[in-house]
Amino acid sequence: AEVVARTTNGSVRAVSTAGPVRARTTNGSIDARMRDLGDARELDFATTNGSVTVEAPASLGGEGEMSTTNGRVHTDFPMTVSGRIDPRRLRATIGDGSRRIRLRTTNGNVELRKN
Repeated sequence: AEVVARTTNGSVRAVSTAGPVRARTTNGSIDARMRDLGDARELDFATTNGSVTVEAPASLGGEGEMSTTNGRVHTDFPMTVSGRIDPRRLRATIGDGSRRIRLRTTNGNVELRKN
């Protein structure tokens, strides 16, 4: 089933074996791991002060937006970049582009990993 996790002051660590994860916090990091995405149309992860790390199946497809103000962006997935290349903001298509994928922070790194 889908996992939805939210907090204001603290980190979020969520693991799902049969569905998507959505996570949000203000002061803390996000670590989300998914083995299957089900029929999720949107994956959204956001914090202000902390890193965002998302691990998704190799079959992930979507229109992705990854951004940080003070940190770096990294992905294991091959992507087709839209617009200019910026080390702190990335808009790109992954695979079939079937979902909306957003990973955002202000102070921290953003990583999208394959599991």
